[in-house]
Amino acid sequence: MSLLPPNASATERAVEQATIRINDIPVPIADLWDPLKCPLSILPFLAWSWSVDNWDSSWSENIKRQVVAAAIKVHRHKGTPGAVQDAIDAIGAGASISEWFQYGGDPYHFRIDVELDQRGLSEEETKTLTAIALATKNVRSHLDDMKIYITSKSVGPYIGAATTIGNTITIFPIDLSEIVVEQDPMPAMAAGTYFVNSITIQPQP
Repeated sequence: MSLLPPNASATERAVEQATIRINDIPVPIADLWDPLKCPLSILPFLAWSWSVDNWDSSWSENIKRQVVAAAIKVHRHKGTPGAVQDAIDAIGAGASISEWFQYGGDPYHFRIDVELDQRGLSEEETKTLTAIALATKNVRSHLDDMKIYITSKSVGPYIGAATTIGNTITIFPIDLSEIVVEQDPMPAMAAGTYFVNSITIQPQP
């Protein structure tokens, strides 16, 4: 159904036909503000709009989405140890924050403890963790250092034992100790064959 007046020009009607299908084109506006559904190409702009302090284009898609998803929570309590922890948790580095009174350091100092399994920490990862901590901490706190703990896990030796019990059974045929032949008065001729087998049954080794 056209909304143009009867005296509409041919150009106006052509434009109407060209734009009549615009309403059929999906425009997921809500998804553009969802870090878990936002198209990957739009994600850097969402990070900028939510004031993400640290961004690395080489991060995996999952890390990028987690960093953006954590941005609002981090900004709500920025300047606290919890905010620093949430920020570094978003990149999945396996790091934790230790405050000065937990390890006997100077007041208002903290350190980053990184626990790694079967690998080390690259220079870029070290710089990223440091930058995130410095951007999220409060002004008075100072980063002492970064402790890196590398663990190596392997399968321990196994010791097993098994006991096998078996019986040897020998089966003999019935012992025929006596054979009695009864013969009719009428003469008869007969023949027969008698076989005896000895079988020993043993379990499979």
